[in-house]
Amino acid sequence: MNRFLGIIGVVSIFAMSSWANPESTILRLALPAHQFNWDPQAIEHDDEHILFSAVYQGLVRLDANSLEPLPALAQAWQVSADGLEYRFTLRPKLRFSDGSAITAQSFYRSILRLIDPNRANPNAELLYMIEGVKDYSLGEESDLRALGIEVLNEREILFRLRHPAPYFFEILAHPALSPLSGSQLPLRWSDPRAIPFSGPYLYAGESEDGIILRRNRLYWQADQVEITTIEVHFHQEEASIDVQLTEGKLDWARNLLPSQLTHDHKFLATQRYSSQYYTFVAREGAYAQGTVRRALIKLLPLNMMRDSGMPMAQSLVPPHKDYPTILGINSDYSEGMSLLEQAGYPEAEGLPTLHVLLFSLDDPRALLMQQAWQRAGIDVQLHTLDSSEYYDSSQWDGIALVEQGWSGEYLDPLTFLSLWLTDSRYNQSTFRSAQFDAMIEASHFLTGKERLLKLAQSEALLMASGVVIPMNFLVDREIVPASAWWGFGRNPLGRQRFEYLRKSEMISLVDVL
Repeated sequence: MNRFLGIIGVVSIFAMSSWANPESTILRLALPAHQFNWDPQAIEHDDEHILFSAVYQGLVRLDANSLEPLPALAQAWQVSADGLEYRFTLRPKLRFSDGSAITAQSFYRSILRLIDPNRANPNAELLYMIEGVKDYSLGEESDLRALGIEVLNEREILFRLRHPAPYFFEILAHPALSPLSGSQLPLRWSDPRAIPFSGPYLYAGESEDGIILRRNRLYWQADQVEITTIEVHFHQEEASIDVQLTEGKLDWARNLLPSQLTHDHKFLATQRYSSQYYTFVAREGAYAQGTVRRALIKLLPLNMMRDSGMPMAQSLVPPHKDYPTILGINSDYSEGMSLLEQAGYPEAEGLPTLHVLLFSLDDPRALLMQQAWQRAGIDVQLHTLDSSEYYDSSQWDGIALVEQGWSGEYLDPLTFLSLWLTDSRYNQSTFRSAQFDAMIEASHFLTGKERLLKLAQSEALLMASGVVIPMNFLVDREIVPASAWWGFGRNPLGRQRFEYLRKSEMISLVDVL
């Protein structure tokens, strides 16, 4: 029988004892198999975040539990009283893994590449709070002097913001804001062997079923990095991971469902700042109409669909601190049919086939959705695509509804709401609203609960449009075998700091007492 344990339960049962043998310096972890792009500015998956946190590092890093900013390549910083200027001082004699120098210019070079209008990188939106970045990234301004980024000298860089951003440190810790060496820019990022890395580890080659990372001896804190080697094993099937964990061949795995495992493992559960939902993407026709979208949502058995073992979501933004609770559209079959009639489709007559794109055709929610809409008289066709093509909207010909998910890049509602701005490169949906855009812009110049209220009002507007069907908030499930590692983080962003890890033995408190 599998055990799904909360964090507090695990901590109360086990205690750390003596450090393990210093020679035990190999960490073996399992990740789902997919093609990795080693470009930190093209990051798309949570698993890439995990790997990139080992090989890339920026000005700051986040504490793996509290998410408080800690010095990284920057040893110190100053923030102006109005929260609009951030001045960072780099550590002396920083080096990439190839021996080339890391300077303030390395960060400036990286940012210019990220916001290059010719690259149209959606991750450029992470820096839209910096003066001039949005206009430059969208090609509306070409003068670099308009950017609020200034290299003061070899070791100092200054950022000027156009509005306060309480989440700015969390963004600076993102792998996309890691420095780039001059030799890095023309590289083929699919070949990591030639990449100069800035983090505690570097790529050392392939193994039979994955890759190997080794300690970067030129990392500024290399003498304090205990784990010398990280073996990353890519898996196609959960059953193989189950066996390897049981046989002690793996130290850590994540997001394997208990139902997919046959052996008894200990699970650590951490609420993520993540949402899973469906998005209407039709730009014309019946399914681009708000009344039709709202009708379709009301026709669904939402509670049954959301009963997946993950926390149910009635809104897009996960619960957090003082952010108000927003409720989306609820189920009401008769009202849904009435809305269809109001829209000119009585008994769904005249509605075209509804094509839905899904992560997996085996998801029971898909069948519930299809059955509910077919009961109303709507023909529904379900589709899926390979992961390499799934988010490429050019492959969505005829698709009206897409299953999607989003993990927050920083711990603030804006990380979800900014996706729906009219000029966001992430906005592949039907939703376009000048009112929503204005509300988000107004929130930038508010603080505290007043700011959160304005953001909640914008989310309410989004929910009322019927363009989003929230399903679940997500939970990280990590498997911890008998021997464990001290230092793994537990935080809503799923961030890890491998340079902090220490091998330890775990003993039962019952045995001690």
